[in-house]
Amino acid sequence: MINIIYLDNSATTNITQPVLDAMLPYLTTQYYNPSSLYSPSRKVHNDIEQARETIAKAINAKPNEIYFTSGGSESNNWVISNFLSVLTSNIEHHSILNAPNTFNAIKVNQNGIVDNLDNIEALIRGYTAKLVSVMYVNNEIGTIQPIKQIAEICHKNKVLFHTDAVQAYGSVKIDVKELNVDFLSLSGHKFHAPKYTGILYIKEGKNLLPLIYGGKQEFGKRGGTENVASIIGMAKAMELYNYDIEKTLRVSNMRDKLLNIIQSNVPDIIVNGDMKNKVCGNLNISFKGLEAESLSLQLDMDDICVSAGSACNSGSLDPSHVIKAINVPDEYAYGTIRISINEFNTNEEIEYAGNKIVETINRLRFMNK
Repeated sequence: MINIIYLDNSATTNITQPVLDAMLPYLTTQYYNPSSLYSPSRKVHNDIEQARETIAKAINAKPNEIYFTSGGSESNNWVISNFLSVLTSNIEHHSILNAPNTFNAIKVNQNGIVDNLDNIEALIRGYTAKLVSVMYVNNEIGTIQPIKQIAEICHKNKVLFHTDAVQAYGSVKIDVKELNVDFLSLSGHKFHAPKYTGILYIKEGKNLLPLIYGGKQEFGKRGGTENVASIIGMAKAMELYNYDIEKTLRVSNMRDKLLNIIQSNVPDIIVNGDMKNKVCGNLNISFKGLEAESLSLQLDMDDICVSAGSACNSGSLDPSHVIKAINVPDEYAYGTIRISINEFNTNEEIEYAGNKIVETINRLRFMNK
């Protein structure tokens, strides 16, 4: 019997055993409210601050620059809600694009890369933007944006810069000082931490209004009792699953093996995104004449999990805004799936999945004749 082959790691990841082990005491014996004054509570409070230090070290930040949130969408919303006019790219996550104060005027090229950097200055002036937000890694096609260069342009024009790095952690190096970003969002469940955990990095000296008024948690910016176990788990995950070149090469090899199986046996496909400038585990392919939903459901019957677009867009039958932005022709766009591999996948899984994908596509195309 074939176990489920999970190839949708951009949607979410599993909590690993070491992460779960780190969390369990705070769900059982160390359940104390970290704001209370007695010694067991003070210990829990100290453990939260130690987690904050671990997380800060992982991205080369200071502990007082790390704010715990419920995830990437909350972190993104916290930042952009503080500005009247926010300039973004046209391939951002919906938590940014759907905000009423964002203008997705920064266009990407056909490979999904922001390459017309000279135009950003003119757009900043045209939209009188006080914040620019461009994601580090796209959640659908995996492309990596020139964040450092964009941040330099913003600061030259006295504008702050935010990046949604939810898809980046563990796949690319994140050094907030080197990137020189003012704000950066992360989401724990993308790197083997629990769901409903996130981080907002706020550069020292930059100020945002409180997100939740109440107690003095998160330096008085986000009131409410902390989600202690999940914070501890997130810190452990960041410690264990940071960017590693050997892991990156192994995942890249599996992705390339899968792509080779498909390209060698299936005609009329488009591989989306810049294969030389994307994260190692991402493979986004458009198949001519197919519907992504039918393909993903057929693969599900073979215990293979892939995504039709992104998890955040799974309820729509239309091609995503990202696929439209890179001008994939309609006859291909409707047949777009995202495959996302990580270090816990195996070569055996990749070979099995590749052969099943080929078999399923050829069967669906035959049925559509």
